[in-house]
Amino acid sequence: MAESDFEKLAQQLEETVSKLKVSKNPDERKNLLREMRRLLAETDRIDRDRQS
Repeated sequence: MAESDFEKLAQQLEETVSKLKVSKNPDERKNLLREMRRLLAETDRIDRDRQS
């Protein structure tokens, strides 16, 4: 995966965090946390691939 893909994921993660900070809806917060978990797993995978 290219560096720009990693940067896109980082941007998506920042946007998700921003949404989480202002959300009061428990269901929306749960979905945002799920999305954060997915994004973090993907960035971790990219990082591991780079180190290989």
